[in-house]
Amino acid sequence: MKTDFSINVQVNLGVTPEIVALVNAILCHRPTVAPTAEEALDGNGQVDNKPEDTTPAQPQQPTNKRGRKKKEDAAADKPEPTKEPAGDEQQEAAANEALFNHEPFKKMRDRFNVIAVKSPSEESGTSEPAKGIWKNTALHSHFDTFYSDRYLTTLHLKDLHNWLAGTPYEHIIVLVNSKKYGGGGILNSYNLTSTHHKWYKPVVVHEFGHSFAGLADEYAYDFEEIPMYPHDVEPWEPNITTLVNFSSKWKDMVKKGTPIPTPLSKNTKVAESKVGVFEGAGYSTKGVYRGVQDCRMRINDTPEFCPVCKRAITNLIDFYTK
Repeated sequence: MKTDFSINVQVNLGVTPEIVALVNAILCHRPTVAPTAEEALDGNGQVDNKPEDTTPAQPQQPTNKRGRKKKEDAAADKPEPTKEPAGDEQQEAAANEALFNHEPFKKMRDRFNVIAVKSPSEESGTSEPAKGIWKNTALHSHFDTFYSDRYLTTLHLKDLHNWLAGTPYEHIIVLVNSKKYGGGGILNSYNLTSTHHKWYKPVVVHEFGHSFAGLADEYAYDFEEIPMYPHDVEPWEPNITTLVNFSSKWKDMVKKGTPIPTPLSKNTKVAESKVGVFEGAGYSTKGVYRGVQDCRMRINDTPEFCPVCKRAITNLIDFYTK
């Protein structure tokens, strides 16, 4: 059903040559139903007091009618002009499409608007406190949040919102000019991702899963277990469960007779589509479960959100725009 409401996305970018190219790409691809520019790029945790890293470790082996458009603002902590290698501008333009290459964003694209906002910085890059590297940037972003080398955040929220003043927005994506792998996403606050790493496009989508839809991380590693979710309490995030109140999650999507825990499959198609109850999620290898074996919220290699996450995202977009 066609609606009169859509989601506006504002992107705050620095003025390096590659960023200007990205802004131009955004402004050239205008949605047919909205006057504002389309989207400009490709979650931790879901609440801003969450003391853990939400960017997946680099791949391991194994609506409420509101009468307005939803707005997502992406701010980029990008610096002064520097010469970038050939082809870099094309990579930035490709980032503009990354998010909308994922369902359900792809089929609901006409409900989004993206606006790019420039935020020039005095220095290039971002701070890395563990290495004693400090950069003077527009948002003072930094790695090593909660001592995690890949957890990228900013505490300067007043600066962030000052850069966006004068433009209505609801969701913020921050692009950081760094080759270091990392990111972070905080529900209803911001998503922050480095742009010059080979995994930045899947990471920015992953982090948007956090900041936009409140999705939990579905990964868990033996080397960094974090007891984030008590096993006697049902998590609030829609894509993980402790089975305390499974009927409130995706129980209706699980075929009768599916074993719990659901065994893993070596078949890629099955691993990315079969809905079950797979143990290991939310930083715990035991006692916390995810709906599908592999998902964008679990590993960077998976090309899509799983069916459980797709439904949760679709429900939220409908909430904003219907």
